[in-house]
Amino acid sequence: RVVVGHNVAFDRAFIKEQYLIQGSRVRFLDTMSMHMAISGLTGFQRSLWMAAKHGKRKGLQQVKQHIKKTRSKMEGPAVSKGAEPLAVAGEPLEKEARELFVKGTMADIRNHFQDLMSYCARDVQATHEVFQEQLPLFMERCPHPVTFAGMLEMGVSYLPVNGNWKRYLDDAQGIYEELQKEMKKSLMNLANAACQLLHEDRYKDDPWLWDLEWDTQVFKQKKNPGKKKKKKEDQDGNSKAPAEAVGSDGSAWEWQEVPLAPPAPGPPREDEELKAPASRVRLDSLKETVALQPKRLQHLPGHPGLISLQMRVTPKLMRLAWDGFPLHYSEKHGWGYLVPGRQDNLLAAPSEAEGPPCPHRVIEYLYRQHCLDKGKEQPPGLEAAVEDELLVMDGSTMWQKGEEGREEVDMEEKMGKADQTLVQEEADELWKPAEAKSQPSYHHGNGPYNDVNIPGCWFFKLPHKATLTPLWLLKDGNDNNVGSPFAKDFLPQMEDGTLRAAVGRTHGTRALEINKMISFWRNAHKRISSQMVVWLKKGELPRVVTRHPDYNEEDDYGAILPQVVTAGTITRRAVEPTWLTASNARADRVGSELKAMVQVPPGYSLVGADVDSQELWIAAVLGEAHFAGMHG
Repeated sequence: RVVVGHNVAFDRAFIKEQYLIQGSRVRFLDTMSMHMAISGLTGFQRSLWMAAKHGKRKGLQQVKQHIKKTRSKMEGPAVSKGAEPLAVAGEPLEKEARELFVKGTMADIRNHFQDLMSYCARDVQATHEVFQEQLPLFMERCPHPVTFAGMLEMGVSYLPVNGNWKRYLDDAQGIYEELQKEMKKSLMNLANAACQLLHEDRYKDDPWLWDLEWDTQVFKQKKNPGKKKKKKEDQDGNSKAPAEAVGSDGSAWEWQEVPLAPPAPGPPREDEELKAPASRVRLDSLKETVALQPKRLQHLPGHPGLISLQMRVTPKLMRLAWDGFPLHYSEKHGWGYLVPGRQDNLLAAPSEAEGPPCPHRVIEYLYRQHCLDKGKEQPPGLEAAVEDELLVMDGSTMWQKGEEGREEVDMEEKMGKADQTLVQEEADELWKPAEAKSQPSYHHGNGPYNDVNIPGCWFFKLPHKATLTPLWLLKDGNDNNVGSPFAKDFLPQMEDGTLRAAVGRTHGTRALEINKMISFWRNAHKRISSQMVVWLKKGELPRVVTRHPDYNEEDDYGAILPQVVTAGTITRRAVEPTWLTASNARADRVGSELKAMVQVPPGYSLVGADVDSQELWIAAVLGEAHFAGMHG
């Protein structure tokens, strides 16, 4: 039997027979995958479609330029202008009733049985109409039987698990929470240490914390309502106190009985046994001061619950540096780093309204120490290097300097080959003043962005992973801003030491290490924990399992049916968010042993298969399509 459905992997996950180890001969055909194989879009086509849909002018211009370049370089059909719609004549379907099957109870289904059956009937009718339109197109464009058989086989994926799955989830979540607490403790210590820099304005010399807001607020404490009452009672008590003896000098005498010898120790009296210990009395007195503490959590400075990696101040507290340069945040350009040695913006003295001055000398010293630690060559005198390299004229232009020897040789060759006037024009072009751009000679990166005017420093942006976004088509990744240096794209830089906490910052280094350890589980734990596992009873297991000597009745045996889209891309590659993207296990990644949790029951074995010489297989398929006229 073949079950046809739209995103049919979702429906398959709710069929009990599919979780049995014996398997079944039922296969599932996904109309959504067939549509992607017939009318799918490439990444560029999708960007073009999104630009046309949202009307992004800049994106459309970039697309048109790309099409012109493509047509001029190669011959062939132009890029298609859109996708064929997945629709047939009919009204839009109402899918609200589906949630009752997922979140409702059996009683809800019984009460709404007729409405739910009508929904199912309309859904089946719509799927049948779509399938009638798709099947001829699919057989025309993908006629090879291997394609059809592969989609049927990929649609019955099966992952066996046992009791180790529960243990894996509990252990990973427990370790994750412990590391989270430790990281928050480290961040709290960093915040408390940073607050000490407020004394004598030492934060002004810190390469990371100099531009933060250091205004303090008056800590308002609640008034004790019982203080006045107690004072009044004391006054009343003093008025009723007995008269004391008065000496000749007018001072009061207190009569005390002083024993001549200490009493002999004996068994404790009954009232002494009932008396609370001193520690308990002290604890009770502290509990009485709870009413004086502020109820709003943000008034508790240094509280670990307030500090997280999502806060903009956290990279500064951790003293993060990129290749020895301190990180800095710009409202316009996102996260970057400061490179010392800039001289063109040191002429004007900074005013108090612009904020505290940047400690560029400290940043320069920090980078020199980094070079010493790494064994790198010390940068030349930053001031002299900049002055010798830039010949500033009129504040906005500079003369381009060429290599004299090469220019003379080029001029002589051109004199013999071209007319004198052409040579003169080229010489004029060579000595034409160019627009000046202040930049360091000893560092090259994504920048500098001189609109970030920090005296004595250039601002470079952190490198961004190049992406194709719907809003800005074909945009270079370096033009995108980095929102957080703790993103998973920066994990390789954390491992090789390019992005690290400054030397001597124990808590910052530990927090960065913990962030790397919990990165996998933080990003994937929702997808992993939401996997639907069906545990099988002993009677549902085959005899080859229950009669095996390694079978344990106390252990659990079950299965997960991954919701695989059999043709999720235009190249008919399968797509699944959890299992097809799982990485290999690593000792410093919590929960990365995900694939190792797929464990077969006793009596079965996992067989690994890899395509060796895959390019030969692809060549054979292409040759078959060309010579035999069959495409698979």
